[in-house]
Amino acid sequence: LGVAIDPEPVVVAQGGSEVQNPSAAWSGSEYLVVWENSKTNQTFGRRLASDLSLLDPAPITLLPGNTPDVAALEGVFLVVTSYEQPPEIRNIISKRVRGSDGVVIDPEPRFVGGDFSLVPRVTSFAGQWLVAWEGHPTHDDAFSQIYASRVGADGVPGGGFVASGKGALP
Repeated sequence: LGVAIDPEPVVVAQGGSEVQNPSAAWSGSEYLVVWENSKTNQTFGRRLASDLSLLDPAPITLLPGNTPDVAALEGVFLVVTSYEQPPEIRNIISKRVRGSDGVVIDPEPRFVGGDFSLVPRVTSFAGQWLVAWEGHPTHDDAFSQIYASRVGADGVPGGGFVASGKGALP
């Protein structure tokens, strides 16, 4: 009906204008809310129970990057970000988080796609994740295409492909 069912908002993260780009996913048992700190270019997350009570006493440091997104698959969340390293090169990276206890499964971020890649989005289907992003030929070129890559339940990205537009992967 579009009516709030909670009398007050649930505070997941606090901070000033540097707390940006929140995204949330539901695993069937818990939520994972992710966001970036734009000053530190770091992505954080926090799990919530079905009643929206906080499961983590403090935010979990997940991985570097901006414009995070998250999706769940069989109790595991995949978090994706656009990470700049070195300057002007932005790659899409990911890490998995176990919903039941908040453990970050992958010790290092995994490369999903890139070179000049922005605004990743992720969803799950058919036992895998699909990550899509905006890819540019160079750091200062306004032309872009949509690229995508499947990521297996084990967190390993498959080959990328052009999802919309013409041309080869960057």
